[in-house]
Amino acid sequence: MANPQTENGFTQIANELLEALGRIRIPGEARQVLDVIVRKTYGFGQKEDAIALSQLCKHTGLNKPAVCRGLAKLRMMNLIIEKDNDIANIRRINKDYDTWKPLSKKITHYRKRESALSKKRHTIETFQKKNNCVHLFNERFWPVYPKKQAKKSALKAWLKLKADAALTERVVSDVRARARSEDWTKDKGQYIPLPATYLKGERWEDETQKLQEKFYRRRPTGDDREPKTRKPPKPEGF
Repeated sequence: MANPQTENGFTQIANELLEALGRIRIPGEARQVLDVIVRKTYGFGQKEDAIALSQLCKHTGLNKPAVCRGLAKLRMMNLIIEKDNDIANIRRINKDYDTWKPLSKKITHYRKRESALSKKRHTIETFQKKNNCVHLFNERFWPVYPKKQAKKSALKAWLKLKADAALTERVVSDVRARARSEDWTKDKGQYIPLPATYLKGERWEDETQKLQEKFYRRRPTGDDREPKTRKPPKPEGF
């Protein structure tokens, strides 16, 4: 169990400065880096010190990119002062807390609100599209499909298609054409696929030209029929 004692060392910092730190919101990474800077300076009885990135990584437990992000936030908030050095940057805390600049939260809140509104609009549009799709299924597709079985599965397949008015007309036209075909009329419609099977297979995309030529071409009328040729009568005596 940890049991720290001042006899083992302590960091002397002015109460006024510590109270100022308590009044400003500092992000997590930045606060960790700042605490190490305070420890490496005031903890050794000095105002500033050459503190390398490797030291900050070691004492914070953060990786280098996280330490760099923390330092950048501290600079933006004017919480630290840095000077260049041949060995490492000289860093110290800025004691003039009147010049500190808290990070703005308005941008973050605005972005979250905008994202929430965008999600809400997307939800409403999706709901409206789904309602329209269900309406097209109930009013256009289901009434014309000859086999009224497994409606729930058919509706599920229909919703996956996200059918609009144009696609609905294509499907309905194909169903009406197939409903008069020999494949769908023979044996009392025994070979008509389930509506869900028809939709999942996108059967309206099949080549129907040959089917239509075979089953919908006009039957020849009396005027179109070829005249029958009469055989010549057999001569008498045979």
